[in-house]
Amino acid sequence: MLFLSILSFDAANRQAILKRRALGKEKVPQGVHVLQELVDLSKNRIFRISEVTDPQAILEANMAWNDLGEVETVVVMETEEVLESLDRMNQKTPRKKKLAETPEFIP
Repeated sequence: MLFLSILSFDAANRQAILKRRALGKEKVPQGVHVLQELVDLSKNRIFRISEVTDPQAILEANMAWNDLGEVETVVVMETEEVLESLDRMNQKTPRKKKLAETPEFIP
């Protein structure tokens, strides 16, 4: 599964975050493979996309940063994969018939 983690931090913690990241002191747990990491240049945020085989591992990975900021994590899918899944689901599911007329409410 893919997870998008967003670390939001106070500007006062910027140097500590850079130091931890640059010195390689962060240990990404087994079960988490970081695919991409991006820095928001206008705000104090870091975006990380990870492929995760063990959901507990993403929790552990996020806990490594919670002393310096707030981490929000969401499950994501690539758009093309979502579209293909929806197409397959639509082919398997028969369309529901529309009601010919909406019943009136009688008090």
